[in-house]
Amino acid sequence: MIRTLLFLSLMISYSSWASSLLNINSDTGDYIGQGKKFQISSTQAEFVYRKNSDGGISLSINNPPRELGLWWNFDIAPPSGETLKVGHYPNATRYPFQESTEAGLSFTGDGRGCNRSTGNFTVTKLSYNFDGSLRELDVDFVQHCEGGTSALRGSLKFAEGQSIVGTTVLGLNPISVMCINKTTGQSVRGATDTLSNDCSSLGLDVEKGHIVVIKLVGQAE
Repeated sequence: MIRTLLFLSLMISYSSWASSLLNINSDTGDYIGQGKKFQISSTQAEFVYRKNSDGGISLSINNPPRELGLWWNFDIAPPSGETLKVGHYPNATRYPFQESTEAGLSFTGDGRGCNRSTGNFTVTKLSYNFDGSLRELDVDFVQHCEGGTSALRGSLKFAEGQSIVGTTVLGLNPISVMCINKTTGQSVRGATDTLSNDCSSLGLDVEKGHIVVIKLVGQAE
């Protein structure tokens, strides 16, 4: 086994880091929400996104406070062949089993999911970074399980708030990071045993529009 230390530099335009937020308001009789109202923010749980196979977006809300559920998953997708964009998507059915002409929607969690579902969602904000990763998403949605009249109403706001440190980057596992504000000349380094989720918490002073270089040291096997 050969271990190799590799360096990777990324140029990004740094913008203000905002919180992600899930709001749920479920009717009495709704199986997923159990008639509860609750809110989970990114200060309480980990918000993780991925692009799904239907051209949409899937989000996982992991490790929230136990009283707010064990985990939650949210999926949306446009009709087949379309690109997800700002707008209203009526007549959505359960993702990923929707017909090609229908939008897909699914909100599940805490061990509960719908066998069949109907609903709708409205994307009010959607933007991506230069590399195609999700920067920001605001969406409101309504879901009915099993053809029932009881509804789960929710809103989800996702704002990029974690760096790539701690994830896999181009096949590497980053083990340390240096953040350099090219606009001001300030630089900070994250120790390998205290990796930060973002440059701000490492102590880097940034404002909207500043250019930041992130230098990663990663290990490949």
